[in-house]
Amino acid sequence: MMNQTQKPKGWKILVFALFLGPFFLAQYFRDTRHIYPAARYFAWLSLLALALSACLMFTFTFSPFILRMGYLIVFLFIFGLVFFYCWGIDAKTSSQPPIAKHRYSFSRACVWMIVMGLVFLGLNNLIQAIYFWLLGEQVSVYFSARANAFKFWIPVGLIYGFFYGLRTDNNYADRDPGAVVKSIFFIFAFISLYNGFVLALIVYPLQRLAPISYNPQLSEILFYILLLTTIILSATYLLGTAGRRGTLKSSGIFIVGIPLIALHLIVLSTYTVTINLVIASILEDRQQISSAKTLYAKAIPYIRYDNLLASLYHRQGVLHVLNQDHESATASFKKVLTDYSGHYEVFSKARRYMDAFERNRSKEKLGRKILVVRHKTFEQAASCFPNSLSVILNFYEKQPISTRKLSYAIKESFSSGTFIWKAESFLKKNGYELLTTYWQSKKTLISLLEAGYPILVYIPGHVYTVYGYDSRVEMFFTYDTAQSNRWNDKPFWSLQRDWMVGSFLMSVVIPKEEKENFVARFPQFDR
Repeated sequence: MMNQTQKPKGWKILVFALFLGPFFLAQYFRDTRHIYPAARYFAWLSLLALALSACLMFTFTFSPFILRMGYLIVFLFIFGLVFFYCWGIDAKTSSQPPIAKHRYSFSRACVWMIVMGLVFLGLNNLIQAIYFWLLGEQVSVYFSARANAFKFWIPVGLIYGFFYGLRTDNNYADRDPGAVVKSIFFIFAFISLYNGFVLALIVYPLQRLAPISYNPQLSEILFYILLLTTIILSATYLLGTAGRRGTLKSSGIFIVGIPLIALHLIVLSTYTVTINLVIASILEDRQQISSAKTLYAKAIPYIRYDNLLASLYHRQGVLHVLNQDHESATASFKKVLTDYSGHYEVFSKARRYMDAFERNRSKEKLGRKILVVRHKTFEQAASCFPNSLSVILNFYEKQPISTRKLSYAIKESFSSGTFIWKAESFLKKNGYELLTTYWQSKKTLISLLEAGYPILVYIPGHVYTVYGYDSRVEMFFTYDTAQSNRWNDKPFWSLQRDWMVGSFLMSVVIPKEEKENFVARFPQFDR
């Protein structure tokens, strides 16, 4: 990496400290402990302030915005103390080390800018492929199609390469092959770690929260800007100093330092609200409904975006329905109707649920059935059928075929959809029958759910799984990849309206040995 022997001084330390946070102070004053022996204790104090602020912010003990200001003030105060301490040490030192003089070359900087831009881009594409294959079924992130989200590595590589090549004493051509390989490894590790955080903290929340009308607000935009700036600065610092340490030691600094840097940025931007919304959404999938509702309720006071608030109140109402708490559900739906009439989709669904509740208020026995389903989404273009089918296979088997293999087995191509006949053929080979019929009704869906069968519902160009219903508010529960892989709710009327366009086409997957009894019970599937 860079042959940096001169450590940053003055305003450079302030810039690095503001963006890299307590980690930079701890690492910098660890490296200079022979000059400033007590400075590292100030750095540890700043780490303690970061940990405390993050804990209070994630638990919503105090307002995230107040905590951000408090943390920033405390951090700058500690930095001021350590600055004056170091200034006092330097003032007592009679002889200052000579400042190294470097030669600079603009033409070399331009050459290395292009080289590093290509290196960063190539390694990023490799890392993207690795993440896709390793995590495609564990994390609902569309790695391949979202690769454009990582094109920021091109300017990062260009900037890093420019400043690397600006000094004439930096030259990979003069170094042994082992040192070059080591440098490439550090760049690979650096990009891998930051890509992981970008996926987890930016791409995944944008997709996960899309069905509740999540859009970046000021805090989120501030986080994005801080993160991009920090990546550039940390490339200069971490990659620039990695060459002076051993491989294991530098790798450990990367592994510990980058998460601490990310936490520092989260606290500075109050990005904890978004993270808590994502956690609540994940808790829904794990059937921890009460915990999800609690997190949503804690986050709501700190959100200023009306469409997101409308969707959150609506989502709380749906979770209350899942808990069979219809009175609380209607209170949430009423909040949407009275305060958020501008959000048409959520408003119209809430109105239909409220109308249904009023119609059915006096009825004592109403049907309700919600099947327990689980699923690992595989992200690929036109994969609604494999993912919806996988939900059903997960219902029958503890360890069914992976969604990735299922997608490759029944799809026509990477970006093409699935023919029903091809899914039928695959299922027959694996001991199942795909029974399909059309011109059915809501009554058929409810009868199948009561019998314990999740259902594939087809609309033109799309398919999703219906796995539950609640007649008191006339709500179906669905798994719909068009809703960014969220467990979704649909009013009876809305589902039938969309379903009608596809001639009320539907399918049920059953084990082969159950076919005879199933057809006897549901003769409309006999063909």
